[in-house]
Amino acid sequence: MNMKNIVCYSRCGCKVYLSADKYILDAVNFQLKKFFNIQYVDAIAKDEWSVLVEKNNIKYQSLHLEYVLLKQVPEPDISVYFSGEKKLIGLLLENNCEWQIQNIIRFVRVILRMLCQERGHLFLHGGFVQYKSKGICILGAKKVGKTSTILSLLKDYKVDFISNDDVSVYYKDGKWIGEGWPRSVVIRQDTWNKFEEVNCKLRHPLNKNSSDPCFYPEQLCDIFRRQLLVRAEVNYIVFPVFSSRSLLRVLNQDEACTRIEKNFLSNPGKYNEYLLEYFTDNSGLMKREFINYSKNILCIELCQNFEKLNEGTTLLIDYLDKNIGNDIR
Repeated sequence: MNMKNIVCYSRCGCKVYLSADKYILDAVNFQLKKFFNIQYVDAIAKDEWSVLVEKNNIKYQSLHLEYVLLKQVPEPDISVYFSGEKKLIGLLLENNCEWQIQNIIRFVRVILRMLCQERGHLFLHGGFVQYKSKGICILGAKKVGKTSTILSLLKDYKVDFISNDDVSVYYKDGKWIGEGWPRSVVIRQDTWNKFEEVNCKLRHPLNKNSSDPCFYPEQLCDIFRRQLLVRAEVNYIVFPVFSSRSLLRVLNQDEACTRIEKNFLSNPGKYNEYLLEYFTDNSGLMKREFINYSKNILCIELCQNFEKLNEGTTLLIDYLDKNIGNDIR
């Protein structure tokens, strides 16, 4: 195969290969170039995971790949051929190019995330931003205000965006590093209504089938004129909650550790259950290390009124401004 038809995506020593027509590769690379190292290669390396995109399933049948139909409502269903032993994902070239690109990106992302988990990387239910070179991890369950907090910070303060709901962390050179991933940002309509003065054209194909607006990370940053980053050191952890009034409280060590433990993700992907048996979760030890690390940084509960989001984020920024440089417990 011509070298222009195979690309290797890598991050933190983990690799996944994609073999597809050039126009598919160009579209995928355009969205992934910020997040991964991209290299055109002559062939897929032995014993590495790969994603193939073919015009029909003849090759997949000859390789005796298993078949699964993924129902991704409200997204279109997708046919997947796979072999865990061969480390191979096979997709069909379909007419709906927009969704095909998104599905390929999802498989590249999910495989790399599972490979990173094998190396001890942790995946958290939360977002990540950077303010004055300090990384702020924003953790919590659904509907507690993570996205609202991030949007309010982007709108009113010079905060760089890393992740909305898909952050991973790992230890390197004495620091914990948080990373974002190429994942679309879905915002509940009632939350986005708080920022209705922001005028934009919705480009993501999900907007044709969903009432909640969906954005590419780059587009969200363009809207608020903020920078898109891939990684930063984890310096603070914020746990937002909705409340009738705005209030900021520094958590004690036991509270912080308990809340962090509740926000670890055991599965770093979505629609990938049929692949889990082929990967090993080696993050147990690092989870304990990250919890211990949290004892040395500020962990904050941010109570905020949904009708007055700027009050809560102003409290947070004011507090950080006073404590940056003097933030170690």
